[in-house]
Amino acid sequence: ARRDDPEGQFQLAKALARLDRVEDAITRLDRAISLAPKRVEFRVELARTYERAKDDGKAGEIYEELPAEFKDTASVEVRAAAGRFFARLKQYDKAGEQGDQILKVVPNHVVGQYLKAEGLLLKNQLDDARLLFGKAAAAERDAMYFDGLGRANETKANASKEVKYQQQALDAYKTATQIDPKLISPYAGMGRIYMQRNDYKAAIEPLLVANEADGSNAEILLMVGTAFYYQKDT
Repeated sequence: ARRDDPEGQFQLAKALARLDRVEDAITRLDRAISLAPKRVEFRVELARTYERAKDDGKAGEIYEELPAEFKDTASVEVRAAAGRFFARLKQYDKAGEQGDQILKVVPNHVVGQYLKAEGLLLKNQLDDARLLFGKAAAAERDAMYFDGLGRANETKANASKEVKYQQQALDAYKTATQIDPKLISPYAGMGRIYMQRNDYKAAIEPLLVANEADGSNAEILLMVGTAFYYQKDT
């Protein structure tokens, strides 16, 4: 790609990222942006590449800037990318805001439904959240959607004391781990439900997976210790 060709630099950056040459990809994207600063898709791709590099700080700066900079004119694609990023970091208020904006433009947008559901769950609007998580999960097998559906059903189960919601949560968490074994939240959710059922033996495996990925999480550590302590009696 010619050094003065922004599109060529952009396409080369995407190819480099697919090869895990992330630093080279970032260099090319920076060059493309300097040549064509109004090309929003270049900045979105830069944010995604920072995510691949596990630099959430720099990715977050871009995802914060773009919706604020364009306000009502930010594209659905920009808001969807930003919203998923916020949801991954458990910034559910920001995710919900992006979902609201997306659904104003495209009422049945799947990512928009998922993001709005995260905001509703944060506000404890459980039935509305369950409905939207369910719609998103039915439309697209995405691990984040099923994890959200699991959390909404788990919260509903705890509030209502109805076992059917607990089972629905467990089923959703299991599906999430099958779609994306690297997503940790549903393993912790499975562990919580098995612990509530006093099924300590079943709780150990998902809790160990969650603990290996997030060894500093005190709640998970406590559940692991409790499960090992009591499973010997089951």
